[in-house]
Amino acid sequence: MLFGVADKRLNAASFAKYFCDGNLNTYTNINGKPSTFNELCAKLAKLKKSGDIKSMTVTPKKNQETNCISSVSIVIRVKTGIFGLSKTPDF
Repeated sequence: MLFGVADKRLNAASFAKYFCDGNLNTYTNINGKPSTFNELCAKLAKLKKSGDIKSMTVTPKKNQETNCISSVSIVIRVKTGIFGLSKTPDF
């Protein structure tokens, strides 16, 4: 679903129902750097298209009682150069 943000089909608000209390400022670890889910979506939207993303690994941490997402860890690699090599972007 996050690929939809890069393609401009979805935005951060599209994910509110999955987060505890609809909090889009939920802690998000992007490639080892602290951020929020809103910031993640803003950075993904700056990509030209989802095809620029080589791989994305998302690990949500859920609240045991409500099963809503309380934090997210994500590792993103994007394509670079004419040979489609990948690198971890400076998100």
